[in-house]
Order: sequence, then structure tokens, then C-alpha cells
Amino acid sequence: MALDTEERRLVLMSAQKVTPLGLSEDSSPTSDSVSQAVESFQGIQSRVLHWVLQLLPWLILCLLIAGIVILKLREPMFISGSVAAALSLFAFQILLRRIPETLGTIWNRKLVAARLTADLSDASPTEEAPNSTANPSNPVPLEAQYRTFVDDVEGLLNHSGQWLTAIFFVLLVGAWTFLHPHGVRILMDNVGGLLSDRVSSTATGPSPVVLLTRFIIGLECLIGFIVGLMAWRMAVIGLQVWRLGKRFDLTPQLGHPDRCGGFESLGNLCLWNALIVTVPAVFLGIWIIIGPSFPGYWWTLPLFSKLLLVPMVVAVISFFLPLWSVHQAMVAKRAEVRWQLDQLGRSIDGLAREMLDGADELEPEEGEKMAKKLELMQQIYQKNEHYPVWPFNLGIMVKFATSQAVPLLSLSGLGQPVLKVIKGIVDFLDQVQ
Repeated sequence: MALDTEERRLVLMSAQKVTPLGLSEDSSPTSDSVSQAVESFQGIQSRVLHWVLQLLPWLILCLLIAGIVILKLREPMFISGSVAAALSLFAFQILLRRIPETLGTIWNRKLVAARLTADLSDASPTEEAPNSTANPSNPVPLEAQYRTFVDDVEGLLNHSGQWLTAIFFVLLVGAWTFLHPHGVRILMDNVGGLLSDRVSSTATGPSPVVLLTRFIIGLECLIGFIVGLMAWRMAVIGLQVWRLGKRFDLTPQLGHPDRCGGFESLGNLCLWNALIVTVPAVFLGIWIIIGPSFPGYWWTLPLFSKLLLVPMVVAVISFFLPLWSVHQAMVAKRAEVRWQLDQLGRSIDGLAREMLDGADELEPEEGEKMAKKLELMQQIYQKNEHYPVWPFNLGIMVKFATSQAVPLLSLSGLGQPVLKVIKGIVDFLDQVQ
């Protein structure tokens, strides 16, 4: 019986082609481990924080609708700012969903390969150089390296440093509200104008105006806290995308339909990372353009013009800088492909000259065969001549450029002339009708 069991085990190991590391090529447990890591990936591990971020944008919109319907809120800047905050939160939710999707897509498309040399400078402080090949005869499997990378991304997203960033943004919001020379006065005037005709202060406690003002300040601090948590994760995403090109040997795919070597998902991830800060940039840009049409908001022009530079610069950095290491890897791969194309070009030249020199002696069948071979070689050359060197295509670039249109128009001073032209066209159409 023992012999039968041992024979059975040997037959099973032989059928599965056990590797020297003791891992079955058919079962690929480490590959399954990568899939499990991607499926169980949590950009936010705290259940409370997860639900707060899920419900907060809907809460903001519900409170805004209640203020418009019940309290007759007519403050356009407050309304548009609340909508912008909700849109940024929705974009952040999409970003979190795209992180595991992108990591899974890169792995499934086999766009990464293990490096042969260690790169200790790019390992995080808690890592022991996962790419290190201390024993070249027994290197760490690629699946284990990539699983470590996925775990590192998840760990950094939920690192305790996020709370310090959140507190910093709360203090930043408080400084904006209380240190700005007109901040508290504007807030009190707006709230007072909203409620003074409907309620009166009481002698036994704070007036509804004061209570509502405190609520608004508290809500702003909560939003600042959430913005800090978002900022931490956006920075981590950018850092880890940049590390991807340093920790692995990237292998862009020739002729991939996305026209960026198969890395479209990575470009989209960085696009959504940039869109989160582009929403407030659009909000500021719109108010720079339409501010002069609202006499009560003249003070926004110089202030918003300075603030607008911050989200615009952050958006550009969030989109391009993380992808730079991937771009460098793709440029290196293009050099290899160009060398192959140069060799192919010499072969094309040699075949064409051979056909030309022996044109009088070629048999029709042989000449047709050589002509088809020459045409095939030319087609291969043309298809691979334009090798992608950026992990995003024209469509992604157009989306990013379009998102920056309003901020650029406002900073360039072209926004108000364009607004006047649009207003003139609308007035003309009204007269015609």
C-alpha cells in the first residue's frame, strides 16, 4: 500500500512538471497568489473611513438640495463649491477602484519581468530589496516579486502617515477660515443674510446663525480631514507607479491596440489621479471668469488667480511625473526595437537588390515568392516603426488637455472675452426668437 502511494505521488509530480523551486507549473500557486492579492486589495482598510468616503459626496449633495429647497439658498459660489467637492470625492472613488484593476491588468498582460540586478535605492524602507538576487542560482520568482509590490501598494495606502496628512489639511482649512482677514466675516454675513429674515436670536443660547456657522466650519474641517486622506493616497499612487518602472523590467507589447504598448490602464490611473485636483482647478477658473459678473464676489479674482496655480501644477505633476520611469523604460525598449528594425531594413535592401540584379533570370514563381516576402518585411517594418514611448495614448492626452482648458483660459485672460462672445450669441438668438 505504501509503495502504491509513493508511485502515485511520483506520477502526479511528473505530470505536473515540478520546478526546481518545488512549484508546479500547472498549478502556479504564486500566480494565484497575485490574483488573490488583487481581488482582496483594499485601498481603504478601515470600514468606517470606507463608508464615510462612500457616503460623504451624497451627503454633501443632499444637504445642498435641502439648503436650496428649504432655506432658499442662493449663494452661487457655495453651491458650485459644494458640487465641486462632491465631484472630487466621486473621482476619488473611481481612482480607488482602478488601482487593483490596473495592477491586475499589468500582471495579466505580462507587462513586467524580473530584473536581473538589484535596485536597492527604489526599495521602500520596510522592504528587503525584493528584486535582490543574493543567490543568482535561486532568484526570487517574478510572481513573488509582483505579489510583494501589490502588498506594498496596499500597505502604503493604509499607512499611519495618512492621519498626519489629514490633520495638516484640517489645520490648513482652519487657517483659511480664521486667519484670512475677511474669512469669518464673509461666512457670518452669508449665513446671517440667509437666516436673518426667517429667525431671530434667542437670549437663552446661541442664535441659529451662530449654530449654522459652527456647523459649516465643522463641515469644512471634516472635508479638510478627508482631503488629507485623499492627498496621502494620491501621493502613494504616484510614488508606486514611478517605482513600477524601477523595480521591474517592463516589456511593452508590440502592436497593442491601445497604441501605448498595453499600458493604457496605467495612463488612465494617473489621469484619474490628476482629475481629482483638476475639479477644484475648474471651479476656481470658472469663478475667475464669471466673478466680475457678480458684484459681491470681486474679491475672488486676485485670490483665486493665485490659488489656481496650485491645483494646476499638482495635476500636471500627478499625471506626468509618476509615468516618467515607465517612459524611460519604454524609450530603452524602443532602442532595442530600432536596432532590430535597422537589421530588417538591411535585409529588405538586400532582398530588393537581389531581385533587381537577378530580374532577368528569375522564374515567375520564384519572383512572386520573393516579392511577397519583400512586401511582408516592409509591412512588419512599417507596423513597428512608430514604437510607443509613453504609457498613454492620444485619447488619454486629449482628456487631460481638455480638463485643463478652463483653468488655462482663466489664467490667460481669454476666459472673459470668450464668455462675452457666448453671451452675445445667446442674446442674439433670444432676439431672433
